[in-house]
Amino acid sequence: DYTTQVFAMRPTGVLDSLGNPIKEAIEISRGITAYGNFFSAGTELEWMADVTDFAPLLRDSVDIQTFYDGWKRGPLLTMWFEMVEGTPPMDVYRVEKVYAGSFRYGDPNNSIENALVPRTFPVGNNGEVATLKITTTGHGFGGTDNAAEFSPKTHTVAINGAQAFSHYLWRDDCGRNPTFP
Repeated sequence: DYTTQVFAMRPTGVLDSLGNPIKEAIEISRGITAYGNFFSAGTELEWMADVTDFAPLLRDSVDIQTFYDGWKRGPLLTMWFEMVEGTPPMDVYRVEKVYAGSFRYGDPNNSIENALVPRTFPVGNNGEVATLKITTTGHGFGGTDNAAEFSPKTHTVAINGAQAFSHYLWRDDCGRNPTFP
């Protein structure tokens, strides 16, 4: 099982030393490919992701970049965007990246809190609602307490230093997916 990420490349307004625009990669979707040992050549699977909350990044012309993090031959990916006409549930006026990358969990010598330090984001006058998107895969465990995709955990989000949300991250029906059995 390997991670496949899709990024919208947002211009920063800064040029590199050669005069090329520097772009910031904003992850808009992530998928975990299934263990491929059981698939025959030509197997096709389909994943869908709603990227409506990233609409400000997807206007006009935008570079899209994908990244496959695997050791075996990578899959052949085809991606398309379906634009649905209508009124979105809310207007998104700003997208901020909170963290990027992967962070080890369960490593007694390097707590995940060392990487996930508190961040401050002013809401401003336009903001009535803030949405935080978290993608957790179970990869990158530190080797203790079986802290990977085989171990149920509760994830928490703190706002102004106080726990505001928690999510028990566990399903007992993961075998019911497009790749079963």
